[in-house]
Parts: sequence; structure tokens; C-alpha cells
Amino acid sequence: KFLKAMGPPPRALVGPEHIRAELEGKAWTREADLEECAGMYEAAARALLAVKPSMLLAGCQLSDDEVRYLPGVLNACPALLTLEIAKSGLAGERAVSVLQGLEAGSLPQLSRLDLSENELGDAASTALAEALGGTAHLQASCSPKRAPRCAVELMALEELVLEECGLGPKGFETLLVALGEQQPRLVALNVSLNRFGDQGMKAFRRLKGDALKGLEDLRLVGCEIGDAGALILVEALFAGLLPAVAEVGSHQGCVDLSRNQCQQSDAALRAVLLERATKGEQRGVGRSGKSAVAEVSKLRLHVKAQKKGCSVA
Repeated sequence: KFLKAMGPPPRALVGPEHIRAELEGKAWTREADLEECAGMYEAAARALLAVKPSMLLAGCQLSDDEVRYLPGVLNACPALLTLEIAKSGLAGERAVSVLQGLEAGSLPQLSRLDLSENELGDAASTALAEALGGTAHLQASCSPKRAPRCAVELMALEELVLEECGLGPKGFETLLVALGEQQPRLVALNVSLNRFGDQGMKAFRRLKGDALKGLEDLRLVGCEIGDAGALILVEALFAGLLPAVAEVGSHQGCVDLSRNQCQQSDAALRAVLLERATKGEQRGVGRSGKSAVAEVSKLRLHVKAQKKGCSVA
């Protein structure tokens, strides 16, 4: 009945606060009927959205109206666990408008977010970083009018998928720093097919302490990463960052650097680390209080140099 009331064709998304506007376009015998139906449909929509566990919009080319409605729909979904909006036309400013439309504290239980194949760009990357909890400098830059939007946080997030989202070095750095500061529960991060290259990999040097301590699965496939970028990642693992990935003997930890531009083998990268560690033990101790040399010799590192790229597991 609700879909019929909207008229053909059925809309993919209509937020509770927009139902009245949709119904006002219909012919009504009495104004009281409009008020009664609008109230009934609004209440029903909010009740349904309040318990909705997933929203799968992958492949839907959202119209301008649906992009405008989407933040209201998401704000009414406190129980949402999975949100997939891959390949839905959320490029640039359209993505920014959705992310900035999220209210403080919305989506408190969201554990999986997939925005793949949407050309986010740097502006949307910054908006996403704010939604993820933001970084100190991003939060400081929020105007009073936008301050609540910087507190969405998404603190239950465990899996973030951003394949082929047009992330450059700046966008990737903004996101990685925000994730490192505000997402302790993140287990899987997929940023494959984004061309941030070695310059973007420098973002790992900005991570501090136990940033991303729970991350077990890191996908960096086809990101135009060369030997320099791979070495930065290996150094981050050696320095104690991403401990769940680097855990010796772990069968869950995985870093995928396939289809990149690495030329060195795992032995070559390990030799570079070993040389640095041996020179007076400049870096002090390793992750578990043992010598740096011992840590390098134990590090579970597998890099295959190949014509089409390299892989680390």
C-alpha cells in the first residue's frame, strides 16, 4: 500500500521526513485525509527502519532526489549493521552531501560499509574521514553549523570497502589517519584499485602507537605501489603498527599487494630492514621487547617480485 501510494514507478528511497511532500502531490478529497495518511506512513516507515539490519543499494544509480533522501533514511536506521552503496553514482559532491547529512550518533551499530566504484575524490574522502570520527585538524576546521556532523563516529565499524573510489595520495592519507585515530575495532580495510602509489603509502608513517591494532586484512591491490611504498609498509609492521597483520604465526593476518609495481623480493626487503636494524640497533627494541635484529628475522613477510606486481601475506 505504501509503494502504491507513492505512484509508479516505486521509489527506491523515501525518507520518513519526505513522505508528506510525496503525498501532497496526490489528489485528496479532504485535507484531514492527507494528514492522517502522512502520519500513518511516517510512523510505519520509522518503525520499519528502526529495526532494519542491512541496506543493499549496490548497483542502484541513485537519482538526485534519492541522494537527497538518503541521509534521512540512514539517520532513521539505528540498528543497521551492513550498508552497501557500491557503484551507485555517489561521486564527488553527491557523496559529500550524503556524508555531511548524517546526524551526530547515527548508524551506531554499523559494522560493514561498502562504497566501492564511486568516484569519491578528495572532498568526499575528507567528508568520510569526518564521518569516521575525523582527525584533530578536521574537527577543528568544522564550522559551528557543521560541528554535529563531525561526531557521527561509526565506532562499531569493522569492515570498510573502498575499491576503485578515485582515492589519490591526499585522500588516502586523510582516511588512513582518521581510521588510525578513531576506528579501534576495524578488522578489514580494502582500498584496492586506487592510484595513490608510493606517495600515498607515506600515510603509514603518520600512524601512531596502537593505531589500527585490530586490523587483520589489508587489501592494497593495484594501487601503483612500488618498492618504496612496500618498504614503508614493511617498516610499519616492523615498528609495531598493525600488530594483528604482522603477528608471527598468525593465519588470519593478510596484506595483499598484488598487481602493483614492486620489483624486490621478500628477501631483498628483509635484507634492507636487517641492515638498518643491525647498525647499532638504532631502532631499539622490536614489538615484543626483543632486539630489532631478532624481530626482523622473525617477521612473517612474503613478497613475490613479479612482472605484474607483488603480494605480501
